[in-house]
Amino acid sequence: MDAHSHSDVAAFLAELKTTVDAAVPLGDPKTVTVPDGFVLGMYWRARGLLEGITVLLAAMLADEALILARSLLEQSLHLQELAAAGQERVALVLDWYNRSLSEKLGLIRRAASRGDAGDLGITEKDVEEERKTIQGYMNRHSIKKLRRLMPLQASAARFNRSDELWVAGIADEVVHGSEIAHGPRRLALPGGGVGYKLRNDDPEMSAWVSALAARSMILSRIAAGTIFDWGQPEELAALLVRVDAFVAEEGRLVSR
Repeated sequence: MDAHSHSDVAAFLAELKTTVDAAVPLGDPKTVTVPDGFVLGMYWRARGLLEGITVLLAAMLADEALILARSLLEQSLHLQELAAAGQERVALVLDWYNRSLSEKLGLIRRAASRGDAGDLGITEKDVEEERKTIQGYMNRHSIKKLRRLMPLQASAARFNRSDELWVAGIADEVVHGSEIAHGPRRLALPGGGVGYKLRNDDPEMSAWVSALAARSMILSRIAAGTIFDWGQPEELAALLVRVDAFVAEEGRLVSR
């Protein structure tokens, strides 16, 4: 497989964003339920992560881009699970919302312990009111029990993405700053010295990160298309085939 250049990666990401965005019917707004409004937010968070990855790869910061690619992978797995859940999707989303409120409550209490709670613009009472809306929605729609999204390992196995999750483990080490995070930047200097560079200028590393991000973004769009009846354009499937061929080391991200 021929080597990629940074311009190849930039061209591929531009094509990816154009293809994905063209597959979202922005000119045809639809009314959605409150839970599905949260799902829309998940999709657009995925799209925002892709934008950040693009910027970081353009700056030759592939390691930092990998951190965002790991978040994009997790978001795409959630969307795939929600798309496959059918009528159980609401129970999954409401549980996700409820757990998010618990995290928000924890942050408010931590701010209060520092004397900063008054600066947040939201109180514990506000969070409890939000919680009541969940129970009210459940009562109105006869939802007896919430359901929790699967752990990432289980979700990746279900959707045949365990290899991607293994790569995401590298991103976790980069987040925590373990020795693994030093490798791509370490330089051997004359006389046995060691130096470090700011940027990762290896275009193949950028290509791999962009492929990981692309797979997650395409699968996010396919999942959202299933949920919101957006359709599944052939261009999406063709792009996914190309990415999979690259990952299998049998193809290129861009053609020459």
